[in-house]
Amino acid sequence: MSGLQSKDDDHSAAFKQTKLRQGQLFGEISLIYNCLTTASVIALKYCTIGRLNQIDFDEIVLQHPQILKYIKEGIFEYNDKDMLFIKMTLKQLPFLAHLQDRDTVFYSIIYSLDTQKLNQGSILMHFGDNVEEIYIIEQGIVEVVTQIGGKEIVVERLFRGSVINYKNLFLQTKSQVMLRFASESVVKTLSL
Repeated sequence: MSGLQSKDDDHSAAFKQTKLRQGQLFGEISLIYNCLTTASVIALKYCTIGRLNQIDFDEIVLQHPQILKYIKEGIFEYNDKDMLFIKMTLKQLPFLAHLQDRDTVFYSIIYSLDTQKLNQGSILMHFGDNVEEIYIIEQGIVEVVTQIGGKEIVVERLFRGSVINYKNLFLQTKSQVMLRFASESVVKTLSL
């Protein structure tokens, strides 16, 4: 497997590159957490690799559950700046603050986050929408807009690391504000 190169998707033109060596894994996050791939892999020269599909992986884990434990422990060791950012941001939430970096539920939450890239002027939430998602601003600026006398007024601007709706989600309220993007932005979403 020597000669494979991983290009992590970080929503920008520049990619982090990591050379994979013989015996290293890729694609395990998608198999374990049933999510989209988190990186692209390009062969730089002739390689021989093994492929394990989801059905075979599930069968192996069913017969040998300790394998899943070992693979997850390897994931805990990944030192990715985007992962560190998401962990830090999620730990701001009172109901997740107690989680440790090696708690498997933490990674289940992280890998269930949906990523949306939105343009300036796009609306994330309208007045009166049901609050069904928690939003984390990964990149960009979100304006919190209210209406006074029929006029829209920006009451706050939220930046990278801001967490939106985490209280309202559990209160099952309707949005009292509009959320609009002041710049092209990337948002992580955790649905109810």
